[in-house]
Amino acid sequence: MSIRTKTAVTTLFIGLFFGFVVPATCNVLQQPGYSMFDDIPGLTAAKTTGLPFVKDRNSNDDGQWIHWDDGENANSVGNNTAVKFSVAARWNPEDIEDYNGLYVTKISFFPNYEDCVYTLKIWIGTYAQEVYSQVVTHVDIAQWNTVALSTPFQIVDTTKLWIGYSVDTKGGYPAGCDGGPAVSGKGNMVYFKNEWNELSSVNSNLDYNWNIQAYVTATLPPTYSNVTFNVNMVLADGFDPETHSVFLTGDFTEWAVPGTEGSITLEKVEEDRAANVIFRESWDEYPDFATLFPPWITHLVNDDATWSVSEFDFPGEEEPFAFMVFNPSMAVPDVSGTQPAFDGDKYLIAVQSKTEDDNKWLISPSISLIDSCLLRFAAKSITDSYGLERIRVLISTEGADTTKFVPISEGDYIEVPAEWTKFTFDLSDYDGQQVNIAIQYVSHDALMLMLDNFMVYKPIHELLYTTSLEVENGIHQYKYFSDAFGQGWSGGEWDGDPNREINVENDMVVNDQWGFPATYFEANILSFEFEEGQDEVFIAQDHVVVWLPEGANITALTPVISITEGATINYVYPTTMDFSVPVEFTVTAQDGVTTKTYPIYVWTTDVNTQNLVNIKVFPNPFSDAIHLTHYENFNRLVISNIMGQVVFDIPLSTPYISTANFAKGVYIATFYSRNGEKAVFKMVKH
Repeated sequence: MSIRTKTAVTTLFIGLFFGFVVPATCNVLQQPGYSMFDDIPGLTAAKTTGLPFVKDRNSNDDGQWIHWDDGENANSVGNNTAVKFSVAARWNPEDIEDYNGLYVTKISFFPNYEDCVYTLKIWIGTYAQEVYSQVVTHVDIAQWNTVALSTPFQIVDTTKLWIGYSVDTKGGYPAGCDGGPAVSGKGNMVYFKNEWNELSSVNSNLDYNWNIQAYVTATLPPTYSNVTFNVNMVLADGFDPETHSVFLTGDFTEWAVPGTEGSITLEKVEEDRAANVIFRESWDEYPDFATLFPPWITHLVNDDATWSVSEFDFPGEEEPFAFMVFNPSMAVPDVSGTQPAFDGDKYLIAVQSKTEDDNKWLISPSISLIDSCLLRFAAKSITDSYGLERIRVLISTEGADTTKFVPISEGDYIEVPAEWTKFTFDLSDYDGQQVNIAIQYVSHDALMLMLDNFMVYKPIHELLYTTSLEVENGIHQYKYFSDAFGQGWSGGEWDGDPNREINVENDMVVNDQWGFPATYFEANILSFEFEEGQDEVFIAQDHVVVWLPEGANITALTPVISITEGATINYVYPTTMDFSVPVEFTVTAQDGVTTKTYPIYVWTTDVNTQNLVNIKVFPNPFSDAIHLTHYENFNRLVISNIMGQVVFDIPLSTPYISTANFAKGVYIATFYSRNGEKAVFKMVKH
């Protein structure tokens, strides 16, 4: 059972030493028998049995471990009471010039206390700007722990690199180190009392290097994505769902014989999951524990601390927030088994503020409804010990202003059961309209609401079979079979080739129709250009961006478009059109039902080429971060989306820019110099 934990911290300031304010709840680093303050116990270094570092025997690439310690554990640092601090090994630019552009994929460290939360960290720059954080969900005490980074970190040799971890310990001596002597300013950095110092500067008796090692390689580990395969059997004459099965095989099963071990037997889908999905969100693509996750909007009315949960810990616990992206596998301990997602790996949580009668808002992006849509989501109260969680569901046709929403749920609130429950609402009163949907958290004095699988869809009745599996990113071939039409290879949806093919880059859902190739239901623009010419074209899943030379006339352009074979488009070539505002083209698939609308955005290129020769931005396409070189002459960075909306505007002081919260798509990055010049880059997040 989950229970709330009340925490009170009393701080008593008792003195100053070397400019540090030392509260009675905070202790200082020390060796046993030594202290910076005679009257305050400090962090100590306790002798340990020690183990040598054993290199990863499973590494089969050209990487190597970088470190400053001697590879053996001899001591560990703590204060035998509750304390928080961070430790790091630091490399100057000249130390890592041979590793520029390579990736840190693993970190090894030596934890020495069980009741402690360890969080791997990477910082960069003179002032240690944090750029990476990953909670260690399983720790083996008093031995080396090697942890694979969930996102490999690319090294840039123009700035200092710090690699280490933070500890939030209830006692003991959690941070392992060698027997010294320290490599001054490199192997012995510690963040304590809001300041980075060498360990020996905090306490001269602690002349050690932290047991921290990082694996650096040019070869990235293979990446995998979750792929859901759906096949509709409604047109498969002779198929009886009561007696027949559907099988999937492909190169990801090493082409196991259908219906035998190694092939995959698909599961019949519940009828209410067979849907024409207009909008779906499970929050799996957002960063762990994010409390801001645009384009979703949150509002926190009761700006008060939140309750903690006794069952597990997570970053941001007890802090004020409205909703948070929660990854149960990254909580401490891992609670994905006891508090799993309804769908996927993550879900949203809202935690009761310590103020009663809470008021928190979650507002969806704008959604275009078709006829007869339904809203469905899954919700759960983590416990009923404090009463069930309460929510209201509302809708607005006038934007995201909370005063414009009207309720579509009945009564003052809905009580959410203590097990995952699906809630469904009829949206047919809003057919054809643009809407925002809000879930308002209004619990009286409860604990935690869980929210997952938010979906707007039009119900359709189909005979769907499905399976989900982890597939290595790349191009794969596959095919469906059924014992309704023959055993093994003779039961294929068609005889012989071709096989179906997909390109896996991220988590994806594949919707197939038995007996019809995928192109029968596809409505894609495959290529786009102008008869008058262009500089560059980017075709995304739901829009096209075209760049023209500066000064080009965008009011009279003739598109040349190719689309999926058998599909049609609402355009007749050659037609000259005005692209000063976005123009939309609708492609209809060969099935006559599936459509996709592409807005076409036309931009002119306006770039100071002299500056572009100097400043460099990589990687491009990018994912969670971009790195800059030769940026020192620029003091401001503005990033806009394809609609010209500014999504990022900061003073430029670091070569590392986090882009984890950016949605996938095309962006324009504009760098402004101190003398008024600018450099413009076109960038793509994939």
